[in-house]
Amino acid sequence: MGIYKKRKKICLSVILAFSLLVCAGATDVLAANENDAANQIDVKSNIGYDDVIDDIHVIESSDIEESYDVENADRLVYSEENLASKQYLGLWDKYSSKFYYNQLSDEKKEIWDKIDALAYSYLAGSRVNDDFGTTTYSEGSTTHEAYVLGKIVCTSGGKKVFSSTDERNAFLYMYRCSNPQYYFISNGVIGSSDYQYIYPCVYKGFVDASDRKSATEFVSNKLESWVNEVGIPSSEGQKLAKAKAAHDKLCSNVVYNSEVVDGDGVISHEEDEAWYTQSMYSALALGKAVCVGYSETYDALCNALGIDSVSMTSTTHQWNEIRVNNSWYNVDTTWDDSASTIHYQYFLVSDADFENETNPKNRKAHTYSAFWDGYKGECTQNIGSTTTAAGTQLPTPLDKVETPRIEVKSSGSNYLVTLTDNTPGATIYYTTDGSDPAVAYAISSMCYSGTTLTLSDSNVKAIAVKDKYLDSDIGTASGGDDGAPMYRLYNPNSGEHFYTASSVEASNLDAIGWNYEGIAWYAPSEGDEVYRMYNSNAGDHHYTTNWAEAQSLVNAGWSYEGVAWYSGGSVKMLRAYNPNATVGTHHYTANVAEFNNLISIGWKDEGYAWSALKE
Repeated sequence: MGIYKKRKKICLSVILAFSLLVCAGATDVLAANENDAANQIDVKSNIGYDDVIDDIHVIESSDIEESYDVENADRLVYSEENLASKQYLGLWDKYSSKFYYNQLSDEKKEIWDKIDALAYSYLAGSRVNDDFGTTTYSEGSTTHEAYVLGKIVCTSGGKKVFSSTDERNAFLYMYRCSNPQYYFISNGVIGSSDYQYIYPCVYKGFVDASDRKSATEFVSNKLESWVNEVGIPSSEGQKLAKAKAAHDKLCSNVVYNSEVVDGDGVISHEEDEAWYTQSMYSALALGKAVCVGYSETYDALCNALGIDSVSMTSTTHQWNEIRVNNSWYNVDTTWDDSASTIHYQYFLVSDADFENETNPKNRKAHTYSAFWDGYKGECTQNIGSTTTAAGTQLPTPLDKVETPRIEVKSSGSNYLVTLTDNTPGATIYYTTDGSDPAVAYAISSMCYSGTTLTLSDSNVKAIAVKDKYLDSDIGTASGGDDGAPMYRLYNPNSGEHFYTASSVEASNLDAIGWNYEGIAWYAPSEGDEVYRMYNSNAGDHHYTTNWAEAQSLVNAGWSYEGVAWYSGGSVKMLRAYNPNATVGTHHYTANVAEFNNLISIGWKDEGYAWSALKE
């Protein structure tokens, strides 16, 4: 990554910058030892990782020259009609990832959207130079000038979104590790000590609109050229080969920029501005990069190929996590690059592989920072890659995750939505706008927290995912006019069929041995009440719209369990009675063939019990 040199820390209205931390792997040194994996590790560990997190780049916010109206800048960059993360931005959005974004709170997503909208407005060079604010700061006897992208107000509903510097910085790392396409954003950030605003900084070389427009066209053409050469995979099975091809393409065209790393393992301000070390521009345009340039370029390539990729950081290094065959793996193209050959020691490896590295400094370089806990993808597998050869066989998935069950109930003008899944440990992602949900490459998918959702729209789609498993099919459900699903289960021991509107109840019964038989019908959100009764002696349930019938069962010792669902619609739910049974005496179905079969073997036709919107 790289880091600015030490100086006195300024305490007035400052924010930790994107700590330009040193990355490992000087390729000119490695060239002589390219076939000696152990020696490579030792060489890389000598660059000087210790305590680099203490070297921070801070800027006094009071030094901003208001060369443009910073207080009203939000009107230029943010509106409900221009939220970059909520809109597909075509060519540029495909290089980014929504993996971290999808896991954030709504308030943090709002701040993310503001940064995205502002950054995108500069991407094509359409905004003029005067839109940039400036500030100066000192390093020893040297004075530097910094340029800021614009003001981002970090409040939502009048309240601060961030409560500490660490929380805000973790958020900014996640943003940068998800959006390599904004190549002009540097490591610097100016911010207030009360966490209410930030000003992302940009490289001086991209302040001029015409220069930035040319750079944008170059980056676009170069990335598209590499994507076309690698070739977009036509199936999930091809992603491994394409991930390797992208790895090789990057390593073949970029060398590690050992020129900018001095004896202390740091990068000066002048070197960073000259080499764009914290941007993929360094790799694409200059052919020399430190770890940030490698990882962000690999992110852009993989995401454009349809392979989910995000960057991951430690206090000293940056690398990638990619998702192949529905599971996450680590990839470190920086450490796999050598002056004369390509290595694969860090191609699709697990977190445990990093933890087991024998050299403590290498282990530290790949120990992710604590703020990634709860956000990073689980990397529990490897494909057997070695220093000289990439693995070719992905582990066989253990199973496919069950399709999520979606319970929708009306509540006034809103809907109460609960999502569950039968696969233990699965994570659910959902959408409410009709789009298909996905883990990373989707617009505004949301990671389900387990609490009931209150939504104004009943249309919900969901998928469930789990490490080492294939992703589930997309589950769909809706309330209102489309109805809510009623689940049917069968007890093979007692012979009873059971019906419920609760996906949680259905899931629990399925877990203890009942057979889940799918959705029996869809019920309306309002209408005639269907009462549910339970016989604790026989273990049998009964359902009826007739309150007198329900009351008679209560008088006979049955327990009243409330309103189970509602009746209404054009589909008749038929009711059959088995005079020879003591449990499961009644059966309810909209399937005429099933009903007629029961009648043919001795069940009694009792007409229809209630109506449904649809089967």
